[in-house]
Amino acid sequence: MAGEEGADVLAITEHWKCYCRTQGKHGGSAIYSKEKFKCTERTDYSLLSVSNIIECSAAQIYLENYKILIVCIYRPNTQPVADVDQFLEVLRIILEKCTVEKGKFILVGDFNLDILSDSTNVSEFKSLLENFNLDFTNFVPTRPASGSCLDNIITPLPGQTRVLEYHISDHCALKFVANSLYSNHINKRKIKRRIINDGTIANFVQKLTSINWDDIYTCTSDPNQLWNIFHERFSKTFEQCFPKVEVYLSSNEKNIKVTPDVEHLKDILDKLYIVSFARPEFKATYISIKKQYDNSLSQKKKDHFNSLIRIQKISQRLHGG
Repeated sequence: MAGEEGADVLAITEHWKCYCRTQGKHGGSAIYSKEKFKCTERTDYSLLSVSNIIECSAAQIYLENYKILIVCIYRPNTQPVADVDQFLEVLRIILEKCTVEKGKFILVGDFNLDILSDSTNVSEFKSLLENFNLDFTNFVPTRPASGSCLDNIITPLPGQTRVLEYHISDHCALKFVANSLYSNHINKRKIKRRIINDGTIANFVQKLTSINWDDIYTCTSDPNQLWNIFHERFSKTFEQCFPKVEVYLSSNEKNIKVTPDVEHLKDILDKLYIVSFARPEFKATYISIKKQYDNSLSQKKKDHFNSLIRIQKISQRLHGG
């Protein structure tokens, strides 16, 4: 099927492989890509999986000057352990992580929620996506026997989704074709930026510690001269470790900037959420931190839009509007 359709990436749910589950049978989520692509597993997403609630796998696909995150999700629907509220809470965390990525993303999978129905669960599902300015790309039934649309693809990327019937499962397959990923760079502005991350910082610190500073500590000459020597060595090392490289200005740059304190709070929140399943005593702490995070994020949005309004008003006054 994949070869016939010319698929570059294949996302599969309910593959029944044992490596995706520590208990129970069937289920599973997996992603496969062609060997021509550089592909890395994103375990930070798979760790969000919760037994009987949500199974998640993720992979980062690297194209020419472009990368895209693929997240494959399966929601088990075994009653009575299936918990839609808990599923939507984990999905919210996944969507938050996706929206702060440095590239585009595609969520695909079997959500086991019929979006053609008007149930409360489906309404909450749709509302969650609307909060991230996202929507389903498919509204055609994917389970012919029941006429329900349980499988979908969710992405900010422009493209087309088709339902494929190969009669190898009680669910149909979905094929998403993105609109010319490579040509997306044509209209994007290039900028020069220093790549600063944990790896480059560690390299910088290591190089600084290897420099011999004895002459600065022991020399009794002019302090200004000592400062110049220090500054020259420090700056040279800095430029070596953080050279400016040419990158494309992503559309994400236009989004609301999240400050390091909010990012730190989000990191704590994700870890507390996972820990709280094994240690219920952390649930209250999770709820408290979540409230702080939501309030902080809400304030950032208010500040962002207030700034836009002020800029617009100043522009109008300058142009006599």
